[in-house]
Amino acid sequence: MPKHTPFPAPATTDSAPLVNQLLQFFEDLLPASAPESTPPVGRGRPVTLQSAHLLLGCVLMMIRKSFAPAQIARTLLLEPLGTFVPLLTGSRQLVRQRLLALGLAPFTDLLGQVQDALSRQSPHKSACRLAPFASSIVAVDQSELSAVTQLCEETRALPKKSERLLVGKLSAVFDVGRQQWRHVQLLSDPFGDGTLNALLLLQDLPTGSLILADLGYFGFQWFQYLSDQGHYWISRLKSKTRYEIQHVLYQKNDTLDALVWLGVYRSNQYPYLVRLVQYRHGEQLFQYVTNVLDPARLPLPHVARLYARRWDIEMAFKLLKRTLGLHLWWACERVLVLQQLLLALALAQVIHFLQGEIAQEAGVEPVEVSVDILMKVLPQAQWPAPFGLAQCLVAHARQVGLIRPSRSIQLELPQIPLHEILPPAPDLPYVRPAKRTVRKKPRHPRRTDPFDFRFFPLLLI
Repeated sequence: MPKHTPFPAPATTDSAPLVNQLLQFFEDLLPASAPESTPPVGRGRPVTLQSAHLLLGCVLMMIRKSFAPAQIARTLLLEPLGTFVPLLTGSRQLVRQRLLALGLAPFTDLLGQVQDALSRQSPHKSACRLAPFASSIVAVDQSELSAVTQLCEETRALPKKSERLLVGKLSAVFDVGRQQWRHVQLLSDPFGDGTLNALLLLQDLPTGSLILADLGYFGFQWFQYLSDQGHYWISRLKSKTRYEIQHVLYQKNDTLDALVWLGVYRSNQYPYLVRLVQYRHGEQLFQYVTNVLDPARLPLPHVARLYARRWDIEMAFKLLKRTLGLHLWWACERVLVLQQLLLALALAQVIHFLQGEIAQEAGVEPVEVSVDILMKVLPQAQWPAPFGLAQCLVAHARQVGLIRPSRSIQLELPQIPLHEILPPAPDLPYVRPAKRTVRKKPRHPRRTDPFDFRFFPLLLI
């Protein structure tokens, strides 16, 4: 048995498409997540399409980027899926009615089963070897979802650019070390501020976690909450943010490592001392702030490389929206749209896990494994039984472009010798008295009249 095989190997020696192994993995989870409904008593046509068969067809169509009920119906009629044989009778309308009758519970349960199954697999090494002092490294961000098309009766009468056509946006926490979604929540208001929702998603993080967030979350209250919860954080310094240098740890030309107070006005001051690091790359000056004050614990190059890993959540959003087809909704009913979203998340977790297994098997970073090529290879490549899934993909990975050099920009970061760092004085204060904070008005105030969005908030993971 290979050391890093995420799914069980079959007993036969014949070659089979790699996608069959993924379907077998989902089929093993389906009986517990999609129990058969009670057969009708008395009158009524018995159920001819089993729930597990339908969900397996939906997973295959998600891999093929085609979630339309008509495509699912053709697949169920013509192709065997796992242990299920093709249907003798069926139609697009049958699939659509069955999906509407299933609701969200089987899809939510399937996503939970996938989460549990992947957590029980042998964990591969962390994808981020920086900041070993942090209990976990996560990235926080949000992404807007596309609008549905005007296909059904309730949306056909709406204006073409109506806000009721918008599905909403995802507020998410991505585990950079495990390369897995930790929490994903669907927000009904695509224009609202998701900072409060992000704080709620961070509540179960272990103490000492490192949070990476973009400038959309930059704020003194955000930093103070994370620090009070015992977490570490790194952020870019927002332009026009005033600060006062208290101690210079190192300075040479444009390279600076110093302890500073954020905010110089009494009405808006951050109470804790933070660390400011900056360097110049070409014509651009990069500035970061963090609450890790010891440069020996977190050197300046590590700060820049860690913040660059915030891009992992952007690539994870790209997998959901482009590779798995969430940029195009194949239905406009609420239930069908949310079913497509839940299936995409379940498949994305498996793809991220497989990406980590391939990277470990090949001895490369996960960012060097192309998920776009992986999704193209799975339905076509043949899988010989004596080899594991990861080993089979690694064998010709470089020839097919599955493993390729990362396109991320390699920054020339300054190295600061530890003996040149000037330690701060023992009596340097790290906390200053709290000042009166003036609540600023939002730049773009939202409407005051109530607005009923078609989609409701839902915690997906």
